[in-house]
Amino acid sequence: MLLYVFSPQLTAAVKTGAEDEQLKVVYIVNFLKFISFARKSEEGILVCYFADDYFSDYFKRITGVSVKGKALRIRKVNDINSLDGCEVLYVDVMHDENAQALLQVARNEGILDIGNGDDFVDNGGLISFSVQGNQLGFSINLQQAKVKGFQFSASLLDLAYKVVY
Repeated sequence: MLLYVFSPQLTAAVKTGAEDEQLKVVYIVNFLKFISFARKSEEGILVCYFADDYFSDYFKRITGVSVKGKALRIRKVNDINSLDGCEVLYVDVMHDENAQALLQVARNEGILDIGNGDDFVDNGGLISFSVQGNQLGFSINLQQAKVKGFQFSASLLDLAYKVVY
């Protein structure tokens, strides 16, 4: 399972029966450990998110966490003008028209996009969260990942509920 490779503060959140929102942030950190990016930043990895305010605290906790020797930087985005420099975009609220605009720009700019729902990867998203039974899991669109220059490790692919080839 991916959850074993965390900093102490993230591991503590998981051990205390964290909510799905906390788990999603933990998963995002772990995804980055198993994905190679087409474009590489020298300044760290900028993870952007479009979500309700209650996510902010969870994302703040991962600021500065090192992934592949690079510190995570976090930014909350509200519109397409705030996507500059983002390497990862997590969109929690899928039905919002701003969310759709953000995802369109992310897909055109080669940003790793992560969303929710079984149909997210079927509609071109790269990683989607969904609940299977009582467990939070994820699906991967490997076909789109290859087109955009992302490489996912075999270990990550093995853990996915669904992989679109």
